[in-house]
Amino acid sequence: MVMKAEKVMVEIPKTLAEEALKLGKMFGYSSVTEFTKDAMHRRLEELRKIEKVEKKK
Repeated sequence: MVMKAEKVMVEIPKTLAEEALKLGKMFGYSSVTEFTKDAMHRRLEELRKIEKVEKKK
């Protein structure tokens, strides 16, 4: 049995979505959603690394 993940909506300016779609397609993303999920995963990874360093202080 496959469970679907819950989803939320995020509002972003139209111009940002248009740029993400344009550049995303150039770099192999199929949609703004795919681009945005990847960007969020990458940023969260960066913040987790910073958080670990800050906790060691």
